[in-house]
Amino acid sequence: MNLLQLLITHQNELYLLTTIAIIMAMSPGADFTLVCRNTINGSREVGFYTTVGIATAIWLHIAYCMAGLALLIVNTPIIFTTVKYIGAIYLLYLGLQSFMTGTSKTNNRNYIKPLLISNRMAFISGFTSNALNPKTTLFFLSIFTQLVNSTTPVTLQLIYGAIICFAHMFWFTSLSFLLGQRHILKKIQHYEQYVNQILGILLVLFALKVVFM
Repeated sequence: MNLLQLLITHQNELYLLTTIAIIMAMSPGADFTLVCRNTINGSREVGFYTTVGIATAIWLHIAYCMAGLALLIVNTPIIFTTVKYIGAIYLLYLGLQSFMTGTSKTNNRNYIKPLLISNRMAFISGFTSNALNPKTTLFFLSIFTQLVNSTTPVTLQLIYGAIICFAHMFWFTSLSFLLGQRHILKKIQHYEQYVNQILGILLVLFALKVVFM
């Protein structure tokens, strides 16, 4: 069966998966908050590198699902709990880091301590946030157990993964492009202290949500 025939045969699954992938990408969560935080404190480019980190982590999820390790991770409490808590601690760290970039006092003058984020740091934060998110693990497990079985061609599994990856890349790249426009950044950065604190609180709340999920 060639690629075109494969796509036609599984078109209903592809439509369903595409819809789910778009909804998942656009749903507010830790990745969304992180892209906003990094773009506002850095630039459009920093937001893009965060997005690339997230997309790379998605292929990590795809790889272990295709290898059948997702069931092992979910069904082995110590592994799943370890991943969950490491992910929560990292989100908590990012949240506190963002929150602490508020106003400090020096020489009786208020100033905003900048949150400096390099492209490398942005990539690492995006990758780590997504890779250690247990909700993402459960999402991929549900997708690959519902749509994939022992007879599903590897090519089709890779296409499923590519659709999910592209949906995230498109959405978060668009988001960072929008927030990274000079006139929008200028307006947002006028309230940078408060924006950082709000995003910091959201990241902390996502960390708590991960712990108690």
